[in-house]
This record gives sequence, C-alpha cells and structure tokens, in this order.
Amino acid sequence: MLPKLTLISPQGFNISDLPSFDPASMGLIAPGAKVPPPQQPINLADQLQHITNLLSAPISTLVDDSSEIQKVLKQIESQLPESLRVKLWPAGHLPFFRAEVKAAQ
Repeated sequence: MLPKLTLISPQGFNISDLPSFDPASMGLIAPGAKVPPPQQPINLADQLQHITNLLSAPISTLVDDSSEIQKVLKQIESQLPESLRVKLWPAGHLPFFRAEVKAAQ
C-alpha cells in the first residue's frame, strides 16, 4: 500500500518564510565532510622572496623543472603590474630554455 500524497497549492506558500539553516554556522559538520582550510591572504612580498630563493638553485636544476616557480607566479599574478608579470614570465618557464643552457655549458 502506497502512502497518500497531499497536493500543496503553490499559492500562499512562500519558501522565504521558512527559517534558514546553515549547519556550518553552528559549528556542525557532516561526518566525513572535508572542511576547506581557512584562506590565508597571500603575502606578495613573501611570495616574491620565495621566488628569489627558488631562483638561487643551479640553472641546470631550474631548466629541468621550474614548476614551483610557475605555481607561485600563478598565485600572485593578479597582484602584479603587467610590466612585472612580463619580466617574471620566463622564470616560470625555464625548461623552455633548456637547450640554450645545455649548449652554453
């Protein structure tokens, strides 16, 4: 036997009259739910210093893999003036220059 369904008329029913409920606002989290870490603002000066430190590696290492530099540049690109983005672009794409570096060694 199937339960009897009652038709609710759309007239007179306003969903905005229902109270809102956000479990996260009460510190409630569903079991097994992944909680994103709080977003930390990216400190531009720290990130630029990190790039400087990464660029101190031997050039042979950098032309093999500059993905970490590229990742940091991607994170801060919106905070950089275009002229600086243009100047820093090669640092994130050093493997492109591998043949020239190997030929110069």
